[in-house]
Parts: sequence; C-alpha cells; structure tokens
Amino acid sequence: MFVSWTEGSNMVSEDAEYNFTAERDRNLTANFKEDDGSVRANALSSVVLYPNPFTNEIFVNSEHPIKSIEITNAFGQKVKEVVFNENKTIETNKTIETIETENKPETSNSKQTIETSTLSSGVYFFIIENNKGEKLVHKMVK
Repeated sequence: MFVSWTEGSNMVSEDAEYNFTAERDRNLTANFKEDDGSVRANALSSVVLYPNPFTNEIFVNSEHPIKSIEITNAFGQKVKEVVFNENKTIETNKTIETIETENKPETSNSKQTIETSTLSSGVYFFIIENNKGEKLVHKMVK
C-alpha cells in the first residue's frame, strides 16, 4: 500500500500521484507498507438493525455509542434523522427525533428503538454515524 514520496529525508507528498517539473536531477523514493489483506472492523461493525422488513419501529443494538442515524429514501432524500445524545437536538428541515441516552462508556451495549410508523412503504437507507465520524449504511424495507 502506498504511503508517501520522499526526497532524502524530506517527505514530498502523501498523494500516490505526484506531478512536478524536473529542473534538475532528483532522487524521489516511493514508500510503501505491506498490506496483509485483512479487513479491519470499525466500531460500527457490531451495529444490528431489525426487523427487516420493518413496520412501525426498528430496534438498534450496538456495542458502542452511536451519534446519529440518518434515514433516506431510495432517491437519497433525508426523511428522518435520529440523534443520540444527552439533552441536545440538532435541527434540520426534516423530522428529528432526539433520544436521550445515559453517558455510557465505549464498551457498553446500547439498545434503542426508532419509531417508523410515519414512513411510507419502500426501500430506506439507514446511515449510522458514531462519535469518531465512522459511517455504516444499512438497507431496509418497509
């Protein structure tokens, strides 16, 4: 896996493609690290949404805290956003539901319910985000 371009002991660029005009002789070195081919799981790999298909509510289980879940329809339009925090609501032009949760440590289990009775039948994408900015998308049907 590509890491960087260096010239001597100076890093020149971290971009795999590096364009320059050669006005003199240069000794550039492409630095790589070995990729073992393994897939690294993030904290969201433990998130479970059920049932699928769903009707009036969805249950969310996670081993780690979730910051928010954005629900979009098949056209990519946001139809609902659920924000998980203590006493704060993030305003948007769509339906927002704030679920107050206890301030739990990173290793605790979290179980929440999202009310979905107002959603029409169709395909939905649940974009789950944690406090680290990592995102995971679940496709679900109502």
